[in-house]
Amino acid sequence: DEFERLWIHIKVKSTAIAIGVVYFPVDNINSKYEESQKLQQELIENTGKLENKFDNVILLGDFNGKISELRDPNKKSSNGLLLEGLIESTELINLNTDKKCHGKFTWSRGQQRSAIDYVLCTQSMYTTISSLCIDEDKEVSIGSDHNFLVLKANIPTVKIAPKDESKYIKKWNIKNDTNWNAFHAAV
Repeated sequence: DEFERLWIHIKVKSTAIAIGVVYFPVDNINSKYEESQKLQQELIENTGKLENKFDNVILLGDFNGKISELRDPNKKSSNGLLLEGLIESTELINLNTDKKCHGKFTWSRGQQRSAIDYVLCTQSMYTTISSLCIDEDKEVSIGSDHNFLVLKANIPTVKIAPKDESKYIKKWNIKNDTNWNAFHAAV
């Protein structure tokens, strides 16, 4: 269809996470507004269903809109208003405006800068997130006018030990370049 979005499900040990990546049509173009509205409604529905199933949901991408906190109050942003409605309807947390975020502008071209890319998450996912870093200085070049965003999370993992340690066999592929220090520490 005409929407640019993708949902994936990943599992880190016992933690299931639904991750959505989205691209909204260009902001403030009347012919694209209805498409943006439909996409917003679909994301509201998807987020509710996925949060019921997984608890941990992240929605991120190029929303091509500026929320009121990050834009000039004299400029309008139809996609920004849709994004604010999405956040309010789903109760997702906007990490771009959170204390865990370092940086502000996600897009730049010459002297122009803007915040149009966002990372949103559920409350349960928020508890695992330590930071969102926006690379405003473009230290990592991704060949785009969008800045690199790095999300760091501490997903709890559970390591299940074998019930009977004597039945646990560790195999090493011994070669000339084997890390002998790690081998001796493990034996």
